[in-house]
Amino acid sequence: MAAGNSAFSFGSTATGGLSLARQSTNTLVRGNLDADAAFEFVLVITDGATAHTSYTAADFLL
Repeated sequence: MAAGNSAFSFGSTATGGLSLARQSTNTLVRGNLDADAAFEFVLVITDGATAHTSYTAADFLL
């Protein structure tokens, strides 16, 4: 992805993708900026009992 303001595709682990995963009682928001398998950033939402599958693209400003 180019530097600057780039759009993400919600629910994707591909280049430009933003995906969610559960880790214990937290939700991980994982971003992939390039073509390798590693995520370039991970944000942790300490949401307790909220399932990561409850979130939709409307919950994020992408």
